[in-house]
Amino acid sequence: MPASSIVPGFLALPLVFLFPSDLPTHVGFEGLHTTILEPSTFVDPGEPHIVPLRRESVPVVRNGKVASWKTSYSGVLRAGAPTQDFTVLFDTGSGHLVLPAVECVSESCVKHHRFNATASSSSTAINIDGSVAGEECDEISIKFGTGAVTGQFVRETICVGSKSETCVDMHVVLAVEMTVEPFSSFSFDGILGLGLKGLSMTSDLSFFDLWSRTHTPLFGIFLSEGESELALGGYNLERLRGPLSWAPVAMEHLGYWQVEILALRIGGVVSDICLDGTCRGVVDSGTSHLGVPHSHFLAFDDLLTTPSAPDVVDCRQVRAPLLEIVLKTATLSLHADTYMRQLALPPGENLGSREPSDSDMSRCSPRLLPVSVGAPLGPKLFILGEPVLQQYYTVFDWQRKQIGFGLASRASSELGDSTSFLQVEVLVQRRHCGSGRSARGF
Repeated sequence: MPASSIVPGFLALPLVFLFPSDLPTHVGFEGLHTTILEPSTFVDPGEPHIVPLRRESVPVVRNGKVASWKTSYSGVLRAGAPTQDFTVLFDTGSGHLVLPAVECVSESCVKHHRFNATASSSSTAINIDGSVAGEECDEISIKFGTGAVTGQFVRETICVGSKSETCVDMHVVLAVEMTVEPFSSFSFDGILGLGLKGLSMTSDLSFFDLWSRTHTPLFGIFLSEGESELALGGYNLERLRGPLSWAPVAMEHLGYWQVEILALRIGGVVSDICLDGTCRGVVDSGTSHLGVPHSHFLAFDDLLTTPSAPDVVDCRQVRAPLLEIVLKTATLSLHADTYMRQLALPPGENLGSREPSDSDMSRCSPRLLPVSVGAPLGPKLFILGEPVLQQYYTVFDWQRKQIGFGLASRASSELGDSTSFLQVEVLVQRRHCGSGRSARGF
């Protein structure tokens, strides 16, 4: 498609072609949040099933005052026969469906809806290989970027949203232990992982792997202050203000929806972090911040932190450096209204584990999260979380292993504190489950 072409139904944006030798040069247009670097093959949006998502904000209190909020987006899921209703976080950074079991009596479980396997005629207690469990059963431990769960397996009928077309028979992790943080902080009951096959212990544990075998293997995510949604079996053109630019998934065998990052620019200046060609970014709907490699976290935080005038009530409105994430086929551009926390830091105060500041001024700080991950996923791993997904409608192509980014129709910033459900570790072991555990449940 020539650079002057217009795709029907889309806002026409200027196209700029980027070559590796051009990276030090600022690429962009004043007033635009995105620069499309090259056109890509149009992917049919299909006729998706739309699952509404509910945004939840949980206040984070420091020194008796609300310092910020941590946020999540969840939707309805039905399990069993007769059905039991739950709300789950749809998480592109993990690979399993986790629901709290009725047997779990920890604080983080009892405040949520818990799945009663013995009350479901379609539930069967199983091991990791699908065999029926007896007194001995397999137990799985999953560690996320924030928090962890321990659970056992059942085979069950799972439906996403309210339509029968979104149902699959799959293996589910029923949590018997869930850490207090972050699960007690949020109202959603469980997590449905939408990561690639490499993040699931078996294909029977992956909802979308099973569902996509009989449906269009695409899903799209739209996050905003108002309406948010998950589109299953395609994507919603109404959520786009411009064409999608497709980036290939890097190292797909690891299971993450990750893309290669060619360069990072802050205020038009190229950072040296990605000059060796090893930077990648995981697109993660379960992370509320922009994750930055730990080795460069303080430098990025300092470069994006901006002095706040006394009359500033919303840091998302301040003038701050443009942050650009350069991919092979697109530049993701984030302004202060996308990456900045709303509330200013008082003089002398810092967030997290940083030492107190010696500044005598209030400051606006970015929503950054330090990431410490070793090879092969790290060490130069970025997490493209909520700040990116609020700005760009994002489409995940399971078959072609690519991710489409397009400026969202209602791009707006969200406020949040650090929460990450990026799956970082999974362990399965055999343990004694007790003689009372039947083939239909616990």
